Amino acid sequence: MAKTFTDSVAFLTEAKEAWIQLENTRVRKAELELTSKKQAKTLAAEKKAVEDLVNTTVKKRGDELAASYDGEISALQDAMKRIRSRREKAKQQSMKERIDAQLAPYKAENREMNDKIRTIFRQNHVPLFCNSTFFYALYFPRTVKEVLTMALTFIICCAGIPAGIFWLLPNRRTWWLFLIYVGVIIVFGGLYIAVGNITKDAHRPVLLEAGQVRRAMAKNRKKMNSIARSIRREKSEEHYDLSSFDSELAEKEKEKAALTAKKEEAMAYFISTTKPAITEEIVSGSRDRIDRLEEEQKTIQAQLLEAENYIKTSSLTLSEDYESYIGKEFMQPDKLDALIKILQDKQAANITEAEALYREQSAARR
Repeated sequence: MAKTFTDSVAFLTEAKEAWIQLENTRVRKAELELTSKKQAKTLAAEKKAVEDLVNTTVKKRGDELAASYDGEISALQDAMKRIRSRREKAKQQSMKERIDAQLAPYKAENREMNDKIRTIFRQNHVPLFCNSTFFYALYFPRTVKEVLTMALTFIICCAGIPAGIFWLLPNRRTWWLFLIYVGVIIVFGGLYIAVGNITKDAHRPVLLEAGQVRRAMAKNRKKMNSIARSIRREKSEEHYDLSSFDSELAEKEKEKAALTAKKEEAMAYFISTTKPAITEEIVSGSRDRIDRLEEEQKTIQAQLLEAENYIKTSSLTLSEDYESYIGKEFMQPDKLDALIKILQDKQAANITEAEALYREQSAARR
């Protein structure tokens, strides 16, 4: 410091050089920070690209491996569906045959009774339409179903048809409806009575006998429906020979279980061995570039740390060694150059006088 105070020009020159060096380092630090950010983005993008490629490739290979097994498993499941379908058809056919076998006596009995009715009708000249549920519902109703059939028939004929005719007529008059009702009742009533006279009244004993036979046939049909319904509701399949289908299904189930286990083993091996190998293969192709980028980033960080330390140390040095004597006002290159010139031109004997003269000259220029 003693030398610096005795040689004011040298002292100011050192201050200027220290200031310039500090500013250059600050610029360098800003450049390094910008470079570091760009380098970090490049490195992150490179790592992300490698990671995405690894994930995409591993997923694709894994999906392909799983799909190959899933295709075989799906084929087995389709085969099992076909076997179950054939089994169900065979069961339904056997069930139908069983039902037919158990219903055969009742059906034969009903055919005999129906033939008996036809015979007595023919012998007594009774019209064959009398051998119908509708006829017995109108003239010999006994069951709830027959009573309802008769009531519905009368409602339609005596109320529904007249109302329908009335609404189809143009320029309707209310009294027309009365006439229509009377006409329809006369027609259908007359027809009902006429048919009854030539059938019910003329052949009552034959029709009553046939009615008893028909009721016996109805009981048989009820028994047949009950038998068929009972057979269809059975849970047990012991009456049907389905063992061949069950054996096929059991064999396919074993194949499916074995294939599923093999798939799980293959997927486990893929995850434990193949996946790391694929990852290493992809990563190794980019390792040199990533290592180089990481090394460059380390170098930049080291330079940045060096610049930061220099700025921190130099700022303190500049403040303690130069600014404290020269003053913050004059710690600029152009002002330091002006002070140096004043001293070199011997316009002042020391730095303090040079600063005073600089101020005077600056005030005079303003």
